[in-house]
Amino acid sequence: MSTTHTPTIIAACDGGDRGRQAVVLGRILAEATGAHLLIAAVYPHPGLPFPPPIAHHEDARRTTDRAIRGVRDELAPGARTVVVPGLSPAHALCKLAEERHASMLVVGSRHAQKGRHMADADHALQVLRSAHTAVLVAPDDRPVSGGVRRILVGFDDGDGSHDAVGFALELGRATGAEVRLLSVVPQEAQAWWITGAAPVDPGDLEGWVRTRREALGAAAAETLEEAGDVTTSFEVVSGSAIGELLAAAAESDLLVLGSRRWGRIARIALGSIAEPIVRRTPCPTLIVPRRHGAATTEEPRLTTSARG
Repeated sequence: MSTTHTPTIIAACDGGDRGRQAVVLGRILAEATGAHLLIAAVYPHPGLPFPPPIAHHEDARRTTDRAIRGVRDELAPGARTVVVPGLSPAHALCKLAEERHASMLVVGSRHAQKGRHMADADHALQVLRSAHTAVLVAPDDRPVSGGVRRILVGFDDGDGSHDAVGFALELGRATGAEVRLLSVVPQEAQAWWITGAAPVDPGDLEGWVRTRREALGAAAAETLEEAGDVTTSFEVVSGSAIGELLAAAAESDLLVLGSRRWGRIARIALGSIAEPIVRRTPCPTLIVPRRHGAATTEEPRLTTSARG
């Protein structure tokens, strides 16, 4: 009989409005995958014996604990709760995820209103830059779907995107969702990735785009041969990576992207498009870290052995 431990999903919430959708989404995924759900909140504490006095920090802890339990009772009965001290919420959450060997950390963000900088999203982005585990960003200002039925994966045939596909297929098996791979081939006259900074002859660019589309299509088809009973599809398009992914995400319940870096998610697989996608995506976005060369010898899995 397998001794594989039951994975833990951590959903971050401040006990108020921030993170409520993260708790809802964490509950949905925990129920589908058999994971434990832990709702976590961070209360302000400098970590050093500076004023204000200890009593003040204890009051903050109790207030936060009371608030987070109220959120639990309302949105995810049966989940566990924990409050942790921290000067930086992002640092405290990432440390907790490492200590609990979490398979996923779910955080909330608010999208920018037109013409205004989205300061609230910085918290989620700080978690992305510091986390060793998969990070799921759930927009606080948009109710999550009641279930996960359509999973979109950004696929560029890099190692990070293959990791993202593997994680998405695990979710597909657990939730019964369809997994769709989308590859985007940029098509610009200043195609520096082909010949450097010099403009590219239109004929050469057309040939490169055609070859790249064919290669991505073949790679996606080969990757999905391991999908088993998960319903899958793939599409290769030309255009703006951000625009195409955002448009497809509007018809999806979850967008999954990979990371190029070992360990902390310092750079997202699709490069500089990650931040605008997290800021603007109409559905929750899951960033998957590299599965090989991780800091721990045991790779946390989203699902238990009994489920697949």
